[in-house]
Amino acid sequence: MQDTSLDHAAADVAWGAKAIGKILGLSERQAFHRLERGQIPCAKKIGSTWAASRQALIRLFAPEVV
Repeated sequence: MQDTSLDHAAADVAWGAKAIGKILGLSERQAFHRLERGQIPCAKKIGSTWAASRQALIRLFAPEVV
């Protein structure tokens, strides 16, 4: 039996400005600019590539339902 929680966590990661921008409705260039300026706090730079949890991006920028 495999550990699906690790598989799920790996699938939740958006790699690169293009993927992050797609989630946020931004172009790759817009996302990269915001990432480099620290305007997307849930993202981290790993080597030369930006990465962020899809769920964290959605929580950060989606309006809350009350």
